[in-house]
Amino acid sequence: MHLNNIQIRNINTESDLEEFTEFFNLAHADYPEYNDLTTDIIREHVFDAPDFVVGSNFLALDGSRIVGRGRADFIDNSSTIIIRVLPEFRNTYGIEEMLYDAMMNYLAPNDLKIHRTTILSQFKKDIAFFESKNFKEKNRQYTMNRDMSQPVEKPVFSDGMNVRTPDLKKEYDAVKAVLVNGFSNGVDDTAELEIYFDKFTKRNFSQESVLTVGNSNGALVGICVASIHPAIEDKGVIPWLAVLKEYRGKGLGKALLLAGLERFKGMEKIKKAELCVDLDNPNALKLYKGVGFEVVTETVMLEKKID
Repeated sequence: MHLNNIQIRNINTESDLEEFTEFFNLAHADYPEYNDLTTDIIREHVFDAPDFVVGSNFLALDGSRIVGRGRADFIDNSSTIIIRVLPEFRNTYGIEEMLYDAMMNYLAPNDLKIHRTTILSQFKKDIAFFESKNFKEKNRQYTMNRDMSQPVEKPVFSDGMNVRTPDLKKEYDAVKAVLVNGFSNGVDDTAELEIYFDKFTKRNFSQESVLTVGNSNGALVGICVASIHPAIEDKGVIPWLAVLKEYRGKGLGKALLLAGLERFKGMEKIKKAELCVDLDNPNALKLYKGVGFEVVTETVMLEKKID
């Protein structure tokens, strides 16, 4: 297969919409989802998303055809890098290299300490490309799905514990504190986790998406976020489930998770639920499997520390 002179430029949210939508679906043809999105979904949830920055999004073009895309976002002192190339052009024509260089030039003026990327484990050549740039494996996660047509066990909370939907306008800081103190994943920096939660609630805010559990004194001790996927309306996602350390081992995590699933069960359009879990967290993996989740994909997080 022959390619003309590949050009790299920033995306144009007006003129590139249809071509980018076609590219996006084709680039995800061998992914489990995100391969049948419409222009309306791309417009609303990609181009018009609050965190979308034109300058951080790069296209690789063969003539007028989009054959690759790179995105480089940064918050605090770390960046997240994404590269997608059409399957027939991957790891052969140097498109990844050109997109990577463009993103590094974009990120260079910022005082960043870490670059990160996540890649499905089956794409070994993509992983090898980033390893050639001195990225190291940080951790691995399973993405797990649950068929919501199956029954959901009734959640049972221990005596003195009560579950409710908090008033985020009044209790936002308290809810975020429980999340930060009770949740752990591949993100080490507490401030960074707070930023992710702030961005999530700004973009996907729904008063009903957050559940908390508190003790008899009213103190919050656990949180479950159960939200409808912004672009896939028949999928519910659980990005965070957290219980303070001193309250673990009492069944609160399972009860909160079941309460979140119960909420999805009450929404007719929700066909499946999704969450992620680190491979080195066997207790959480056992919990999720016990309530009906099954492993769908394995993702590798790689990071490059900047001296």
